[in-house]
This record gives sequence, structure tokens and C-alpha cells, in this order.
Amino acid sequence: MLYDIGTDHAYLPIAAIKRGLVRKAYAVDNKQGPLESARNHIAHYHLEDRVIPILADGLAALENDVDVVTIAGLGGPLIARILENCPTKTVRRLIVQTAVQVQAIRVLIDAGWCIVDETVIREQDVYYTTVVFEVGAQTLNEQERAFGPMLLKKRPAVFLEQLRHEAAYLRSLTATIPDLTARARQSRRLHAIEEVLDERSNHTNIF
Repeated sequence: MLYDIGTDHAYLPIAAIKRGLVRKAYAVDNKQGPLESARNHIAHYHLEDRVIPILADGLAALENDVDVVTIAGLGGPLIARILENCPTKTVRRLIVQTAVQVQAIRVLIDAGWCIVDETVIREQDVYYTTVVFEVGAQTLNEQERAFGPMLLKKRPAVFLEQLRHEAAYLRSLTATIPDLTARARQSRRLHAIEEVLDERSNHTNIF
């Protein structure tokens, strides 16, 4: 059973059902307006018996039959806060996507989860990172927490493109920051990105 947090129009659970990925799903949102849109889309595809709309915050309505939780469209820190208490005894997989502070999501490895896959896509000028967790123990170094163990291993083209864009932005930004502490923080991030982009470097203690 799929549990989609912040379902909005219920596009994700509907797609999962239509593609045969899950048999049933909960479409969860904490706002009545989006939930009405979800109900309309569910009815349009005649999936009322397979996609169940629920008005609830985060994991508040989680049932024991749920084994996969999805959440997308929120910032990394908020996603991490919502999922930090997700029960590992019943849920076996988390699939999360964000365009903001993705590194914050990886703190979930401290709550009994391990990263099994990561990917980056670009839609117009926005980069979205998807991280898949499964129950398990994992230790990450600082570089892996910042950029993702699977992304560092696979080095997909879109991921490297994203880092090049961020590096270019940081080079122009750091020259304009008057506060020395803030400038140093951005310079450390720039150096970290350059270490990843430099394939010859095996250095991992980059912060």
C-alpha cells in the first residue's frame, strides 16, 4: 500500500495504480482544496475503490498496511522532520523528492534508513533530486551526506550539470558577500563542489 503525503491532485498515486506498481494507495493532504482536486481526479479515472483520499498532516493517518511512503514538492528540512518518526517495522521504503536543500533529507539514515538509489532530473531551470530509502543501517562521510552516495558513485550528467551551475553561482556570489563568516561558509561549499567535479580527487574530508 502506498501512502502519498502532500498528494495535491493525487497524480502520483493514480499513476502508480495505472502502471501496476501498487494495488491500493492513500492520497494524503492537509488542505481541503487540494484534497477535493484529488477526489475529482480519482473519480475521473474511476479509481475510487483503489485510491483513498485522506485529510491529514504528514504521517498522522498512517495505517499498518502501508509499506511505501512518498513525499515530493517540499523542502528537504521539512521532509526530514515529517519522516523522522516513520515506523521502520511496517514501512519498508521511502521515496522523496525535493529541489531545496536535498542534503537535509539524508539525516534519515540516522533514524534507521539507508539510501538505495538517487537520481536528479531537470525540469525547465529547476533540478529535482529523488532519494529512495529502505530500512537498514548506513554510515555516510561528509561528502556523501552533502551530495549523495549513489550520485557520487554514478555521477549522472544532470547531477554534474547541477553542480557546475551551483559552482558558477557561488563564484559570483562570494565576491559580493561582506560578512566574512557567511563568505567563508559559501567558499567551503564551493570548494566541496569543486572536489566532486574533480574526478582525480579522492579526498572526502572536504568541510
